[in-house]
Amino acid sequence: MKQLVYVSTATETLYPRQISEILQTSRENNRRDDITGLLISVEGIFLQVLEGEADAVDRCFARISKDDRHEGVSVLLDHEVEGRTFRKWDMAYRQPDELGAEAKESVYRLADLHGKLGENITKDPLVANLIGAMIQTVSLPGLHKPVD
Repeated sequence: MKQLVYVSTATETLYPRQISEILQTSRENNRRDDITGLLISVEGIFLQVLEGEADAVDRCFARISKDDRHEGVSVLLDHEVEGRTFRKWDMAYRQPDELGAEAKESVYRLADLHGKLGENITKDPLVANLIGAMIQTVSLPGLHKPVD
């Protein structure tokens, strides 16, 4: 099982209707490809976790990377995991205000690091720690519910 986490920046302001359309398409594709994950948006920054079989995740990420609605796509983590963290979510969506304090702080810090470091973000050792804290907090029982 592969887990890939990336961050990117929206090329223009995306309104709730547009994000809803992105989520609908993502959920359809993810169900088809047996991919689960989470999308978080913070002030024009997207942080997404994708998990599934390696080939499926790689194909999905290749499609995402070509999407012109965002730029500066930087992979933060790309690693093998024993099982899915977000097994019940074909693609959940969270805004920072829907997260716990620790996860929210992690997302804001990652967004800030992305803004400062750009492509070099993957070289910062703080990144893996922040992602781990965010994923652990977001994946706690009780938060495993789909979000429209």
